[in-house]
Amino acid sequence: MMPPAANPMPQQEASPEPGAFGAYEVVDLVVWSGTGNTRHVAERFATAARAQGADARVRANTSADATPPATRRLLGVLGPTHGFTAPWPLLKMALTLPHVRGTDAFVLVTRGGIAVRGKLVPGFEGTAAYLPAALLALRGARVRGVGAIDMPLNWMVLVPGFAAEDVAALVARGDAQTDSFSAQLLSGKRVFGGYLALALGLLMLPLALGYMLVARLLLAKIFFADERCISC
Repeated sequence: MMPPAANPMPQQEASPEPGAFGAYEVVDLVVWSGTGNTRHVAERFATAARAQGADARVRANTSADATPPATRRLLGVLGPTHGFTAPWPLLKMALTLPHVRGTDAFVLVTRGGIAVRGKLVPGFEGTAAYLPAALLALRGARVRGVGAIDMPLNWMVLVPGFAAEDVAALVARGDAQTDSFSAQLLSGKRVFGGYLALALGLLMLPLALGYMLVARLLLAKIFFADERCISC
């Protein structure tokens, strides 16, 4: 993930200033996770938020949200990268989540990192993070951050399984990226990165859209886990 940079989204009203326990009272993390990588990131973010005194919860998009939004609320939309862009369930979340207008929000995606002879190579998220962020901004959210977290690549058709020590190293780096992102965001800062990946992703968008249309029925069908998954 690239270093924080200026906010590329349209400027909107200012967010609450950080208080004694951080900038937010409530952190609501809505997750779509196929293999569990994104869920892992969400739980780690929630732990960091609770350490600052926030009421943090991690829930699936299918969970009803009847709770009135708090004044100092941070909404997180988290999902995996698929075909160098955002999978449809992640875009649907950004389009349909309630209580978005006027809420501080961020988008965090996981991407497939790999290990080659002990060297860790970052993944490539393309447009996966900025597309749902743009949808949230269009719906009136104050987008405070966009980022990508490296987790072990699980596209086993392309890459064989990693050794246990490589998996541990990839997860450790992803945890460090999550900690850095959450610390800045929860303190009230804006955190934006991945501009090079975004630019390349826009160039590859026709390919990515084609992949989204056919991959679920062909190449990537075996990688979609639903609510019946028991993590065996």
